Amino acid sequence: MGADSGECEVGVGMATLSASTVARQPRQFRLNIVTAAIGCVLGFFIGLRLGIAAGFAPDDNAPLFIAYAVGGFGYLLGLGFFNPAIRWGLGLPAASARQAAYTYGESQSISRYFRLTLDHKVIGIQYLALVLAMFCFGGFSAMLIRLELINADATFFAPDTYLTLIGLHSGTMVFMGTSAIIGPLGNYFIPIMIGARRMAYPWLEALSMWLLRLPHRMDWVRASRGRSAHRDGQLYRGLHSGSRRFGGLVY
Repeated sequence: MGADSGECEVGVGMATLSASTVARQPRQFRLNIVTAAIGCVLGFFIGLRLGIAAGFAPDDNAPLFIAYAVGGFGYLLGLGFFNPAIRWGLGLPAASARQAAYTYGESQSISRYFRLTLDHKVIGIQYLALVLAMFCFGGFSAMLIRLELINADATFFAPDTYLTLIGLHSGTMVFMGTSAIIGPLGNYFIPIMIGARRMAYPWLEALSMWLLRLPHRMDWVRASRGRSAHRDGQLYRGLHSGSRRFGGLVY
């Protein structure tokens, strides 16, 4: 019995040692929505400089198109979508079981809702939060539109601002309406209904959700800077002008 108690003491001591060792391990740097925003901003300014260096006029839309493209690449890079390709290209070993579990959102931390994860339930909840945010933005712009129409003499907004609000409202509600059911409910409930652990293409499902955030935010940020494609007619300029404009492609 004494030997058993000694073994128990040694086992408890080893457990305590391993627990303290784990507790002292430094926190690893993880990609999340903050690193995605940093990558997007850096990519935007790098792309803008590349467009200007390529010989395009600063007031043309070509540098802006390049900036959006490079900014989108930096956004996905900051989220970690290219990590498997980078590992393969550099000849690094495949992700460990711990890293794979982290990617699939097995951690119960709330931080998994603010980063790339392949858990279908987390993707569904991320979709739901995004759809609700877009609904709020679209509803707020609709209220401003109706404020301008409160009577025939109302002039709360300039004509260009009013057209921008209409364009932003319609674009936001179209994005929201096309993803309101399939995005949140499909990703969350379909694997549960068929008894699967995940969706067939989890990377594609996560990519669709994170890409949906990007144009919505870019459109609103561009409108706040007075450069909305809805306001200056760049969406339709290619139909009545021979000049090469990239506004419609950006939209």
